[in-house]
Amino acid sequence: MTALIKRASGIPFTLGGEPPAGWLPAGAARPLPTPEEPVLLDLTIQATGGGFILEWVGPTAAHSGDLWYAAHAVPPPAARLGR
Repeated sequence: MTALIKRASGIPFTLGGEPPAGWLPAGAARPLPTPEEPVLLDLTIQATGGGFILEWVGPTAAHSGDLWYAAHAVPPPAARLGR
């Protein structure tokens, strides 16, 4: 069972911009970061029996997801949006 703690809608966020990961041989060209894409997200924080769920819903399934955090973990900066 979950209990709603916080909900915020229309939070501006930029997805992407991550540098390439992985090994490259010496002298190889460095790939560009992933493209940045500004989106509006709806955020929900729910308490579960053993922690918290941070859920974000964007304009498509590719822009949506969730993460679970243990009750003793410090919430990430994204969880503090929309205060």
